[in-house]
Amino acid sequence: MSDEVRAYEAANAYLNEGLIRLAASLAPRDSDALDGPHGAARLVGPQLSRRLRMLRFLPRLGHPERTFPAVHVGGTSGKGSTATLIAELLHAHGVGTGLHVTPYLQVCTEKLWARGRYASGRELASLVEWVRPHAEACRGADVPMHGMASVAITLEHYRREAVAVGVVEVGVGGHNDITNVLDTRVAVIGAVGLDHLKTLGPGIDDIAWHKAG
Repeated sequence: MSDEVRAYEAANAYLNEGLIRLAASLAPRDSDALDGPHGAARLVGPQLSRRLRMLRFLPRLGHPERTFPAVHVGGTSGKGSTATLIAELLHAHGVGTGLHVTPYLQVCTEKLWARGRYASGRELASLVEWVRPHAEACRGADVPMHGMASVAITLEHYRREAVAVGVVEVGVGGHNDITNVLDTRVAVIGAVGLDHLKTLGPGIDDIAWHKAG
């Protein structure tokens, strides 16, 4: 096994296992309100709004999300394909573009595409080493939830690559999503259907409200 493969596997294990254990050990046990449609507050487990947690995490990182304008792509299905198409079109026209899609299919560096290539295993390891002390310095409600560090290293990767635009796929919903922290210049919403009913529903109008961000 090469050093680069070892570096990739260690970084991937931290993102997908180490941070989950960290959050489980340090997160608060009380419930916090999430924003809902029509100004309603909804309780969803022992978690602050994912977006609010991300907004509290970003100052620790030096606000990498402020270093590029974004195209933010949401919807129920097809948003990953739409984001990829937009990024490829921009790249083909000479625009330095970053692309973040979720979830990845095979390797986590699929989330780290910039200027026509995926990040290497060494680059992933460097990004994880960058975010790790910031994540482990958090306590209570500020402890990063699963997925937050992955988005954070994507934003930092874009900063390091000095992209001219980042094309970012929404994870879940839109309004409370951890990606809803960007300098969004263009928002794209695809088809809206009945998904994530427990957190976004119960009706199609509620889901549409969340996806509209």
